[in-house]
Amino acid sequence: MKGIVIVPIFFMVIHSVVGIYLYDHVGTLVDDLMQGYKPNVLPIQNYSSVVKVELFLTVFAIRDVDHIKGTVQMQVSSRVRWTDERMTWRPELYGGINSVLIEKENVWKPSIVVPTTVDYATVTGPEKNILYNHHGTALWLPDKLLENACTFYMRYWPFDKQKCRMFVSVSDYTVPNVILKSLGTGVNTDYVDMTEWALDEVTIQEGVFENTTFILYNFKLLRNYTFYFLTTILPITFIAWLQPFVFILPCSSGERTGFSITIVLALAVFFTVISDQIPRTGEPMALICGYIMLLTVSSVAMTIAVILNLKIYHMSDSKPVPRWLLALYQIVSCNQDKKRETRDGVAEKDVALKCLPPPDERTNGQTEITVNASDVEHDENEEELSTSWSDASQALDKILFIVSIVATVPSSVIFLTYLYSASEYNPEPIGV
Repeated sequence: MKGIVIVPIFFMVIHSVVGIYLYDHVGTLVDDLMQGYKPNVLPIQNYSSVVKVELFLTVFAIRDVDHIKGTVQMQVSSRVRWTDERMTWRPELYGGINSVLIEKENVWKPSIVVPTTVDYATVTGPEKNILYNHHGTALWLPDKLLENACTFYMRYWPFDKQKCRMFVSVSDYTVPNVILKSLGTGVNTDYVDMTEWALDEVTIQEGVFENTTFILYNFKLLRNYTFYFLTTILPITFIAWLQPFVFILPCSSGERTGFSITIVLALAVFFTVISDQIPRTGEPMALICGYIMLLTVSSVAMTIAVILNLKIYHMSDSKPVPRWLLALYQIVSCNQDKKRETRDGVAEKDVALKCLPPPDERTNGQTEITVNASDVEHDENEEELSTSWSDASQALDKILFIVSIVATVPSSVIFLTYLYSASEYNPEPIGV
C-alpha cells in the first residue's frame, strides 16, 4: 500500500522539477538571444546577403463592398516567414528547446504595407508574437481587417463584375536588402463567407516598382444580382409596360391622365432609388440609368399624347375633322371592315368605298377599283359627315397603343438580355 502511494508522489516531484528546469532554460535562451540584439538592424550577419520575406494570405471574409465610397473590407490572416541569422541556437544547450516565442517589439520584423488601403495600413495586427525555431526561421501570423480602395466598373449594374487590386510591399527597405515573395500558392480563399458578392478568382503577380518588390493580388468579384433584379429591375420594367394600356382606358372614365402621371412618378421614384446605389461618376455611366431615363421620357411622351387625344375626344362636332385624322380613322376602320368582311361576308364594293383615301390624296381622282363616280362622291360625303371627333380619337388610341407596345416591350427585353450577357470585368482596374 505504501508503494502505491509513493509512486504517484515520485512522478509529481519529477514533473515539478522538469517543469522548473524547462522554464529556466526558456528564460536563459531568451536572455541570450536578446543580448545585444537591435530590432532596427537587418537580421543578417553579412549585409551582402538578402532577407527573403515570404507572405501567404488567407481571406476569411469580405465584410463590406461599398461601391459608393469605392472601398472593399476584407478580413485577412497573414503567414509571414523569414530567417533571422541572429536568432539561432543549439537545442541541446537549452534543454532541447526547438522553438520560442518572442514579443514582436523586441525583434526585427518586416513592415508589410498595403498602399491601396484607405489609410495606408499594414497587413499586421496588434498583439501577435513571433515564433522562432533554432535555425532562425521566424513565423508571424498577424490578422487584420483591411479597407482597400477600389474603382468600380458599374456599366452593367446590377449584373456587374468587379476586378479589384491589392498591392502589398515591404516599406523601409529596397531590393538589395529585402525582397518580398509569395509563400506557396500565395492565397487561400476556402473560408470566404460571402453575402452579396461572390469571390470568383484570385490571381497573384510579383514584381519590382521603384526598387521595391511587391505582390499584386487580383480579386474577381461577382455580384449576386437576384435581389436587385427582383426588387428593382422587374418592377421598373412592368410599370413601364403598363403605360401603353392607358390608350385602352375609355376617354369618358376620367382616369387616363391620372394613370399616366402615376406611371411617370413611379419611374422617377425608382430612378432616385437606383441613383443611391451606384457611384456618382460619369464614366462609365450605368446603362440601367439610361434605360430608366428612356422609359421615363417615353412615359412622359405617352402622357402628353393622352392629354392631346382627350382634347380631340371632347372637340365639338360642329368643327370639321381634319383630313389627317380622317386618314387615320379610315386606316383603322378599313382593317376592321376587312376582318368583318371575312367574318360576315360584307360586299367588296362597300369595303372598297370605305377604304378609299380622301380626294386630295388620290392620283388624278382614279383608283384601281372601278365604281360609279356618283356612288364614290356620295359615300365620301357620308363618311365625312358620319365621322365624329370621338371616332377619330378612338382610332388614334388604337394606333398609339400598338406603336407604344411595339416600342416598349421588345426594346426592354432586348436591353435586359444585352445587359446580362455583355457584362464583363473592368478592363483596367485601379485600387484593390
